[in-house]
Amino acid sequence: KTGILTKTGQLKIGLNYEEIGLLDSQQGLYYVKKDNLYGVLNKNSKVLLNMEYNTIGIDRQVFINDNIKNGFLLYDNCIPVKKGEKWGIFNKNGKMVLPLIYDSIGYIQVFAEGEIPDKSINNAVTIPNLDFFGHKIEGIVVGENGKYGVSSSTGEIVIPCEYDKIYSITTEGKNVYY
Repeated sequence: KTGILTKTGQLKIGLNYEEIGLLDSQQGLYYVKKDNLYGVLNKNSKVLLNMEYNTIGIDRQVFINDNIKNGFLLYDNCIPVKKGEKWGIFNKNGKMVLPLIYDSIGYIQVFAEGEIPDKSINNAVTIPNLDFFGHKIEGIVVGENGKYGVSSSTGEIVIPCEYDKIYSITTEGKNVYY
């Protein structure tokens, strides 16, 4: 079991977990794993997200062109979680931003057997500075029933899940989204 001690040797987070990782150093948030389920604690061991999620965060390597620094925390506030087969998003205060109804967070190219991948297309999970009727928002790609859309980082659906693909192409060092 794993826990965390302070510099002075005081128990900060009890020895109750299979795994502990830093989720956000500024706010002192940790993801914890117990009985193969994940949750989130603050630096005082207060539970922000109960230990009920199969996955916390996204695999940054799948979305390499999005330049995500922390796969546990999109836009420094959004925590992607997966419970069973459904994804949702919470903020750093433990408030649900997107309900657990999505089949995916992000668009990942899928290839049929024998199909040649289009190397110009990038997987996409975040769309920074998305222009939404004259307002710049932080977009997050979501998938539902084989279709994709975009939510804002505050949970507003700005593009409904009606599209087969939402991806980027990198041109002259900049991502252009389609």
